[in-house]
Amino acid sequence: MPDQRGEVNSLSLGVTLSSVEAQALADAFGVAVDALEAIAAIAQAALDEYSLFFSRRRMAGTLRDVREHRLAALLSRGVPGAAEEATVARLFALTPGQARTLLAGTRARYLSELRPALAGAVSAALRGPGRTGRGDDDEVWFRATSSLVAFMRELVASAPDGLPPIQASARRSGTYTTRKTTLEYVCAHMDVPAAEVEALA
Repeated sequence: MPDQRGEVNSLSLGVTLSSVEAQALADAFGVAVDALEAIAAIAQAALDEYSLFFSRRRMAGTLRDVREHRLAALLSRGVPGAAEEATVARLFALTPGQARTLLAGTRARYLSELRPALAGAVSAALRGPGRTGRGDDDEVWFRATSSLVAFMRELVASAPDGLPPIQASARRSGTYTTRKTTLEYVCAHMDVPAAEVEALA
């Protein structure tokens, strides 16, 4: 992680888990027990959280602070499932509604540091959206998680000028439709090159 000069100190740390612990961790995050990259990301997120807390750069005064700090660390490291409401609800023992609120609050509070991870998720979701096939060249569709779509909708709602909404497709589960102008705004706001989005290229 960055030192006081902004340089990066690379540490090679061994993590030892019993088979029971490894399985419990894999089950909690919904990953395979041998998904070493996912386990490493979780370990790195934990180290980030400890570093920020014990260096007093990020103090937790309330349970909400603790949850948002922890979730921000998981999101910033790209831990699988960390942006999913179901996973967040399971990890923090919350209802779906509470998990949705925690995700939204964490994104709003730590948007600047989560921007790279969010931009990557937006880019991945929009990299290959296709047209709906209804003869409307301005209408596009894409697949994304409900949590990511909620974040994108927040961006659209904050636009100074009214933009066409992002709507769930009635034909395909997990698929959403919107207009090119909306995608252009989302991409510009998240610094995602339009060339990466097939429908905008």
